[in-house]
Amino acid sequence: MNLTIQELLDKLQTRIETLENKILEMQDIHEDLLSQIDELTQKKRNHNLIIHGIPESPDESLDLKLQDLFTRRLGVQCDIVKCFRLDRKEPCERSAQTRPVFVKFKNDRDQKCVYYVKNKLKGSNIKIMEDLTVRRLELLKMAKKTFRWNNVWTRNGDIYVYFHDTFVIKSEKDIERIKKTEPIDE
Repeated sequence: MNLTIQELLDKLQTRIETLENKILEMQDIHEDLLSQIDELTQKKRNHNLIIHGIPESPDESLDLKLQDLFTRRLGVQCDIVKCFRLDRKEPCERSAQTRPVFVKFKNDRDQKCVYYVKNKLKGSNIKIMEDLTVRRLELLKMAKKTFRWNNVWTRNGDIYVYFHDTFVIKSEKDIERIKKTEPIDE
C-alpha cells in the first residue's frame, strides 16, 4: 500500500485530533471526580469548626475554654465531641501567636448554632471558620484576594462572593467568570 506523504499527514492529523478530544474528555471526567471527592470530604467536615485567637496556657482545659466562649460570649449551648489545637507547638515560633483550635460538634445543628452567631465576636481577636477542604480553603483565599475579604463568606462549606450580585464559587473558573460580570442595572 503506497500512501502519499499528504495522505499520511492527513491520517496522522485525524488521529491526533481524536486523541486530543479523548484527552479533553478525560480531563473533564477527572475534574468531575475531583469535585465529587471534594463535595463528599466537605460533607464529612460539616460538624467541625476552626477557631483562631483563643489564648494558650500551659495547663489549659480547652473544653472549658470553649464551653465558656460558647455560653458566655455567644449565648449558645452545644455538645463538643472533640477539640484540640492544630499544628505542633514550636516555642520559638509560637510565642507571639496562638494555634488554631479544631472543634468537632455532636451534630451539624450545634455547629451551625455557633457559626451563625460568630459576629458577636466582632472586634475581638477570636475568629470562627468552617472546616474547609484544602481545595475550598485555597479558593476562599483566592476569592478574598480578588473580591476583598468582606465580600466573601462561607456557609455550609460553600464559598459565596458578592460582586454586583451573589455568586457561589466552586472553581477558579468561577472566580474568573465573576470578575468579568457587569453590574446589574436596577
